[in-house]
Amino acid sequence: MPNSLRSSKILLSEISVSEIRRISDLKRKEEGFTLIEVLAAVTIFSFLIAMACSLFIFQTNFYEFTTKRLDVQQNVRIAADYISQELRYATTLKRKNAQEVEYEIPNDERIFNIRHKDKSIVRSLYNYNGENEISYNIEKLNFTWNDTEKILTFTIKGSDKNYSYTLVSAVYLPNVQ
Repeated sequence: MPNSLRSSKILLSEISVSEIRRISDLKRKEEGFTLIEVLAAVTIFSFLIAMACSLFIFQTNFYEFTTKRLDVQQNVRIAADYISQELRYATTLKRKNAQEVEYEIPNDERIFNIRHKDKSIVRSLYNYNGENEISYNIEKLNFTWNDTEKILTFTIKGSDKNYSYTLVSAVYLPNVQ
């Protein structure tokens, strides 16, 4: 047997089992992640993404609902405030029907009108074609006049698809004759 072959057999026999395992472990660490590790990471990541998307969708829907609800409330309050301020100093008041009043204000010869029209509350001048929209998304406007106490009570109901808001207010009109 040649000398070089005999020396290689000696070298192989001198390598211990622990050294072989160490070399094998080094090779394994260089290869990357196992399939189970990758699947576990993908599963956890997918779960976190699903939770984040669910939270985002919930918050978006809640924001839209709250915005629509606030819009309805603001429109009803704007209309109530406008009607109260506009009629407070009226010198004449005529309730034409449950949803319409006609009035005059001091130092102005024009006759004004506030009424419910097509889910809006509008203000117009008597015998004038133009109208000013006071508020929108209004389902109902109802006026009640107490002539003895000179109090005009009005109910405004605003609504959107899933929400409605009703406000009842009264205005004392001391100048009405």
